Amino acid sequence: PLHTDHPPAPSFVRDVFGTLAPKHRAIAVKRSAYVKTLIVPRPHRLGIGYLAGTGPVRRWLADIKHRCLEAFGKDVPQRVYVSRAGLDQTSPFAKILYEEWIEAYLQAEGYFIMRPETMPFARQLAMYAGAQQLIFAEGSTGHVYPMVGRPDQKVMFILRRALATIS
Repeated sequence: PLHTDHPPAPSFVRDVFGTLAPKHRAIAVKRSAYVKTLIVPRPHRLGIGYLAGTGPVRRWLADIKHRCLEAFGKDVPQRVYVSRAGLDQTSPFAKILYEEWIEAYLQAEGYFIMRPETMPFARQLAMYAGAQQLIFAEGSTGHVYPMVGRPDQKVMFILRRALATIS
């Protein structure tokens, strides 16, 4: 077993793992360590039905969605814009052009401006699961949405850059 003198994992890692696997704890292993059992998943082949997930994965995600909505679903707005404006914008590729204007316009249209980095992971998932309309500023937060998304939601992504160039 791991010695208990390993430092805890960073708080955002503990938050994500606490939401996805609440019965397990995350620690940071910063030096050689011996473990009794190491579980390494086998390489996954993306076969038929991959996007729909297997039965156990669908049940696990449904449980996560239920727990998040139970904890935070009462105050989920129906229209949400998931912003990148609060992140470190030192790279020109991190920015959405005129995002401040986009936020102001969408807020005037009744959208809640969501800054995922300011809220617990479970609340983020509840927002994604509970909102009827979601607009994402393209980035990593959009990659979490499929875990709890619903087929009846309207979802849009604003891209940071072109996916292909025309020559």
